[in-house]
Amino acid sequence: MDSEPRHQVVHEDLLTLARKALASAEDGDAQRLEAASMRLFEAFVLHVGAERPALLDLPPAEARLLLRGQQRIIDLLVDLAISVEFGGECACDTLASELLARLTLQAEDERHRLLH
Repeated sequence: MDSEPRHQVVHEDLLTLARKALASAEDGDAQRLEAASMRLFEAFVLHVGAERPALLDLPPAEARLLLRGQQRIIDLLVDLAISVEFGGECACDTLASELLARLTLQAEDERHRLLH
């Protein structure tokens, strides 16, 4: 049973958006990648905001760990957006792949720490 409220952006929604961004990057479709990464960025920001109160209830070391992970994901999203925007030699598929991997790990860490 999923204990996250449905009105929030849940982890699986974020992972689906990240998979779409990766598929767009692998296809070399800059327009689709730009749209997918923007949707992922917006959804992730909403997700982070919704989780903030729960993070503040964690022990400080655990909260810092999760916050650092969230910041790394935001940094990757910005790097991907910049790469798409300026075109040229884009390692977009590598960035999108790393983004999906980090998002997967972050989701597992958040589920473990916030639900236990």
